[in-house]
Formats: sequence, structure tokens, C-alpha cells
Amino acid sequence: MDMKPVGRRANYLGAAVLIGLLFGFSYAAKSADLNPLRPADTSSPRATLQGFVETMDEIYLGMTEVINSYAASNRLYLTPEQRRNQLAILSNGFKAARTLDTSQILPVLRDTVAVERVLQLKETLDRIELPSFDDIPDREAMARSSAKKWRLPGTAITNK
Repeated sequence: MDMKPVGRRANYLGAAVLIGLLFGFSYAAKSADLNPLRPADTSSPRATLQGFVETMDEIYLGMTEVINSYAASNRLYLTPEQRRNQLAILSNGFKAARTLDTSQILPVLRDTVAVERVLQLKETLDRIELPSFDDIPDREAMARSSAKKWRLPGTAITNK
């Protein structure tokens, strides 16, 4: 199969974004967040899903901008400003990871596995039709409901 240079370049950029996400989360977590102990808003299924999706979209768009800027240059390495931007963007990845229950993962593997699960979940959510955020129960709706968890329609993904 003969790929056109533009398609091949897009594939390389996509791979670079994923690699940056995988390896950048751990380092970035230790740098930019002013309050790294602040938990993600998981007060309701709506807050959890909306926060996760919006955070991951921001990371993707930000990393795409950094990668495109780098690809347009003839430099071998990112500039210090691009690296700072990359770290600031990737530090948001831990906000997304905090929406997942990682309690059953061995502590030594938690950072690596959490990043993989975040990427896998985002890829899965991008492939299915999500309900409108207005149709997902918020904190008040869950308080009125007898159910203590909500399931994403058509999936086994739940919010407890």
C-alpha cells in the first residue's frame, strides 16, 4: 500500500502525540499543578464524564499545537518554551486519570497503567455516541435516584 507523504506525516504526528501522552504524564504530574492533591470532580456522572472528556480534548489539542509547531521547524529538539507548554499540557493528564478507580492496580504500576487506561477510555469514548451532557445525571439527580451508580448507555462503563 503506497501512502502519500501527507498521510504518513499525519500518522507520525498522531503517534508522537500518543507517545508524548504516555511518557509525559509521570514527569508532568510533578511539575505544574498548583494543588496536586485536589481531586477531580467526580461528584456526579455528568461532572466525571464531562471533566474527563474536556480535559482529554484540551490535552490533545494542546499537544497537537506543540507537535505541529515543532514539525514546522527544522530543529532537532523542542524549544524550552515548547517543552514548558508540553509539560503544562500533560500535567492535566493526571486530572483525567483521577476520574478512574485505580485502587486495584499495584502501586508500582499505577502511574503507567493509569495513563494507558486514560488513553484507552478516551479512544473508546471517541468511537461511540455519547449522550448529551444535559442528559447525564448531575449530583441532584443522583441524590433523588435510588440508584447509586450510572451506566453509560450501551456500554459496561459505570460511574459509582
